[in-house]
Amino acid sequence: MTIQLEVAPDGLRAQLTEPAWASVVAASSAEVSGALAPLEPASPDERPDEPLAAAAALALGGAPVHVELVTGEGDRGVIAQIGCDAVATGLAVRALVAGADGAGPVVVPGVEVSTNQAANVVAEIMRLFPAAGLSRHADPSPATMPHELSLTLHEAIRTGDQQVAQLVAEQAGFESPPDVLVSLARGTTASATATIRVRGSATTVVQQWLLCDVGWVLLTIRGTQVTHTAQSRNEVADTFVRLMTTALGDSEAVSRRG
Repeated sequence: MTIQLEVAPDGLRAQLTEPAWASVVAASSAEVSGALAPLEPASPDERPDEPLAAAAALALGGAPVHVELVTGEGDRGVIAQIGCDAVATGLAVRALVAGADGAGPVVVPGVEVSTNQAANVVAEIMRLFPAAGLSRHADPSPATMPHELSLTLHEAIRTGDQQVAQLVAEQAGFESPPDVLVSLARGTTASATATIRVRGSATTVVQQWLLCDVGWVLLTIRGTQVTHTAQSRNEVADTFVRLMTTALGDSEAVSRRG
């Protein structure tokens, strides 16, 4: 039996069983490890057609720009590998759940393979992002401080030690603890981490978001400094537009040098 992509309202997608996924991986000639590795042997009765195998190959490392996305909300999440070139985007996505007694995450059998136009790569990423944080409820001005101070401030706010929190905030150059850090200390409900690599470049970009009551908070670490920026869901998408535009530009530069 031939397995193939099917038309969806927002792209071409295939929901694969583990044996079918193993067959797709074999046909794509990609090396897969970790959470996306097939859980069962390939099915001798299922063979992917060429577009499905090509989409998987693009997702699993055959593209000049590669994104690994891990998201979580409550006890569920996803891990995705996304490949993009100047023409197309390929995705391989597996669901995750919390393990017993808080252990985990644990992979869920079944993998989705998708493909879309390169111009829709950010829409594909945001499709996998937790559907929350539509609005931002804090000043968008970034709050930057040394990483160790941010941890101390977080713990002081969490435990209600207002005196220490105030002293640490002043030491970091703020009149009072920034709203965005106060919100993070009150608790988070979702997370997302994106790792972006360009083939032929040693540079790796890692971006992390946490969801709290002011919206999504982008954490950017440079050296010993960490910057906290409150964002709405649309602002998260705008960040991905900048990141992917830069990555594709870097890929073109690598190609010209090569």
